[in-house]
Amino acid sequence: MAIPNPKLLERFIETTSDFVLWMDGEGQILFANPALCKALQYAAEDLIGQPVWKIDPQWNPIVWDLNWQTLKSQGSLRTEQFFRNKEGDKIPCDLTSNLIVVDGKEICYSVIKDSSSRREQEHRLHTALREANQFRFALTQGTIILSTNAKGIITSANDSFLKIMGFTLDEIRGKSARVLRSAKHDLAFYENQVQTIKAGRVWRSEVCNLAKDGSEVWFDMVIVPFRSEFGEIEEFMSISYDITEKKLQADQIKKNEAALSDAQKISRLGSFEYDLGLKKGWWSPQAVENYGFPPGTDLNLVDWSKVISETDQALMKELMHNAFKKRERFENQIQISKAGKTAYLNLIGTPVFGEAGQPARVVGTVQDVTEKVIADRLLKEQQAKLIHASKMSTLGQMAGGVAHEINNPLAIIHGNATLLQEFLNSDEIDKGYIQKSTDRIISTVERIAKIVQGLRTFAHGGASDPFTTMSVADMVQETLAFCESRFRSSGIGIEVGKIASDLTVDCRPNEISQVLLNLLNNSFDAVQGNAPAWVHVDVVDHAERVEIRVTDSGPGIADEIADKIMEPFFTTKEIGKGTGLGLSISTGIAEAHQGTLVLDRNCKNTRLVLQIPKKQQNTKKDTIKAA
Repeated sequence: MAIPNPKLLERFIETTSDFVLWMDGEGQILFANPALCKALQYAAEDLIGQPVWKIDPQWNPIVWDLNWQTLKSQGSLRTEQFFRNKEGDKIPCDLTSNLIVVDGKEICYSVIKDSSSRREQEHRLHTALREANQFRFALTQGTIILSTNAKGIITSANDSFLKIMGFTLDEIRGKSARVLRSAKHDLAFYENQVQTIKAGRVWRSEVCNLAKDGSEVWFDMVIVPFRSEFGEIEEFMSISYDITEKKLQADQIKKNEAALSDAQKISRLGSFEYDLGLKKGWWSPQAVENYGFPPGTDLNLVDWSKVISETDQALMKELMHNAFKKRERFENQIQISKAGKTAYLNLIGTPVFGEAGQPARVVGTVQDVTEKVIADRLLKEQQAKLIHASKMSTLGQMAGGVAHEINNPLAIIHGNATLLQEFLNSDEIDKGYIQKSTDRIISTVERIAKIVQGLRTFAHGGASDPFTTMSVADMVQETLAFCESRFRSSGIGIEVGKIASDLTVDCRPNEISQVLLNLLNNSFDAVQGNAPAWVHVDVVDHAERVEIRVTDSGPGIADEIADKIMEPFFTTKEIGKGTGLGLSISTGIAEAHQGTLVLDRNCKNTRLVLQIPKKQQNTKKDTIKAA
């Protein structure tokens, strides 16, 4: 075959950037142009006469023979090869081979292009496609996806959307996305959505849609517009997360907060939290109101010295210090000025410790107890008046006996004074008799003075008296002085068991005497006119408590009224003989002494038991022992 203009062809082959390779039917290299030699780092003479698999391991005699046969049958062949340069590095190549005849000899003429750049681009594209597919798969699995065309007509939805909303794809495809709208949002909400996405911007919000069964489903939704190659919006895709449970919990929290706020408002019980590290606190709206400040006031900015007295502040610091030290809660009542008036707040706090055990925070409550404090004060005043009224009633009942107790000594005094007057008119004066008479007068006067002093003491209110260490025997004997004569004149025997002279209790003596006198009066009324009629007073010394038992000859209290006798205004006496306050007031006195007044139901007769501790706790006590 003649080659036209051989010099021009030779010049082209030598200067082209493409690789040119000639091989014979045995795979022997006949020619390699300079561009190929340079890429392979070989000289032309190092390649001529060598088999082609020297530069391409993919070829071998068998593969070459198959390619040669294909080339002969088709006349041309396209393949992708990897040539190796002298250093062993791979060079990806695209080969276009043709069968030509030169001087009667068949030759494979191959034009080769370095495909490194193309293959790198293809690799990147393949990687990007793979990553895009992986991302799309992950997005589909982890999110809820809905697609519409530019007119808002649903075109597709992933399985997550269909499962949550209860639709099949056939049921929803081709319908307007408006069918999913709920009444939770107004028209302006949806108008903003449409305007945003049609302007090509991403729109995001929390959206409530309606499922197939009409139930509400909340989404955290992003709608992304997609443009065509011509720049026109052709698709919208919403990518969402189901936040229904979160919204329900948030709604419940709001309801709980509203209920808590209402409860705090009703009870006037606010809450607070104080961070010791930050030296900042948080107070609920009710707590702010309790302190007398307008809503929204930041109490961290308040000058507390103008709200709470220095004494209360110092006490609060001490209580908090002890609370953290002992790891227990503290409680205190403080006094503040609120709207120009005195108010009382009850504070309860609990210490909170950090992970390392260090003091971290204080949480607690602050309650406005002003009304309660005032009510308690009034109640105590009323109770004191009732106690005094009951006492006066008891004194009235005992007046006859007391008069008898005083009249007898007065008769003795009168008789002795008359005899002394007669001795003054006599010529003979018996000094021994006079001494005896005057001694009798003095003794009798002292007896009257003791009775009168007892009456004065008993009539004294006593509720505000300090607790005093008092002899139990003295209290019992002083109380009996009021009624012993009355009992005996009515034929009622009264006996007192042996009481240790050194047995003492912390008490308000007047109040304990009133309880004992009430019990004795009740026994007197219960057994009067019956035979035999008797009353026993016994004192039992326990380790830490003292029991004073008043037992009478009565048959006991019937079960149907036993639970009622301590109630105010309940009485079994005839109209006009009792107010029904005696036992109720006596019970209150016992409880004020941290004790009890109970009916002994195991006794076959009627027995009431007053039990009080020997030592009072948390009370201010006069340490001077009463005479």
